[in-house]
Amino acid sequence: MSAEGLEENEGVLYQLIDGNPEPITLTTASGGAVSMVFKLPVNTEFDWLGVAPVIDARSGAAFEGSVLVEGSIDGPGSGFVELVEVEVGSAADGSGAEPAGGVPVKWLRVTLTPEGSSDQGRGRIVFAELIGFGVEERGVETSTAFNGIWDLRLLGRPESAGERLELIQDGTLVTGCLDTLEIRATVNGAVALGIGREESSGREAAVVLVADEEGTISATVAFDNGRFETRLAHAPARETDRQCSLPESESAVCDTPLYVNFAYDSAEIRSESEAVLDDIYRILVQVGVESVTVRGHTSTEGTDEHNLVLSEERAQAVVSELIERGFPAEGISAVGLGESEPIVFPDDDEASRSINRRVELECG
Repeated sequence: MSAEGLEENEGVLYQLIDGNPEPITLTTASGGAVSMVFKLPVNTEFDWLGVAPVIDARSGAAFEGSVLVEGSIDGPGSGFVELVEVEVGSAADGSGAEPAGGVPVKWLRVTLTPEGSSDQGRGRIVFAELIGFGVEERGVETSTAFNGIWDLRLLGRPESAGERLELIQDGTLVTGCLDTLEIRATVNGAVALGIGREESSGREAAVVLVADEEGTISATVAFDNGRFETRLAHAPARETDRQCSLPESESAVCDTPLYVNFAYDSAEIRSESEAVLDDIYRILVQVGVESVTVRGHTSTEGTDEHNLVLSEERAQAVVSELIERGFPAEGISAVGLGESEPIVFPDDDEASRSINRRVELECG
């Protein structure tokens, strides 16, 4: 990540894409345009790009100006083509548009230009979040980086001890410990989504982990239904003992959230999740599960009725895939629960919504 025209560090740039819509104040080197470049985990073709509402910090009024989003497949300094340009005003829901051309990109450059901007004097802009919906390039291999021990430290506090994170990866399924919480997560491409729980205290955490091409892990974590906060994984500062019991193999797929990626507002399973379904089937056979109810869940976008139907269609799609792999048809069924059982509430940011969109297997 990099920026032009900002007096900010890398930590602020992470906060602009961490799924948390809490406003971030950008201090600009002048009153002119601000450009930021972000590297995506994998090549992505976007269906929609936009920004959450942007507020002018000096007046408290809605920021007025343009937001240009460009994409490049070549590198962070060349080959950028325009994807969308939107005028941002007082719209409460932010602004966005569908990109033209259907071009896969690896880097995004976002340029924020205030109306009537000049190059005189410092300025302040409050930016909330860059939002995008798209499809990862087909054939993306499952990252194997989610295996090891790290300290997860909050951005801006690199000297802090952080939380001890230990992960053990078995294909697309990850178990481990986040301090005293037992972690279960699912890997799709370079992203792992999961939850952590400590039965004795009732503590919980929602976790989104991202691995880059060098295997570096970044994370956004929400403890006990709080806001997501960005962390970076560092080599442990000191040796510490494991503080939780690693989950058993069966619990990696039974009675725990599993993350199968679907096309937007559809029951079509995306290609990067084929390996997830392979591993779910493998574990079910390995531990001798004879009956399964697949329970589908959605985020709260859309109406209750629409989400109920969509969740059942997605659960049925998973059932069909498991039957195709060999699970007995008479031993498996689907049920849709829509948005009625969220893990994170309210799910008013993309990180929360991604945690709530899931399937769960009730095993017998």
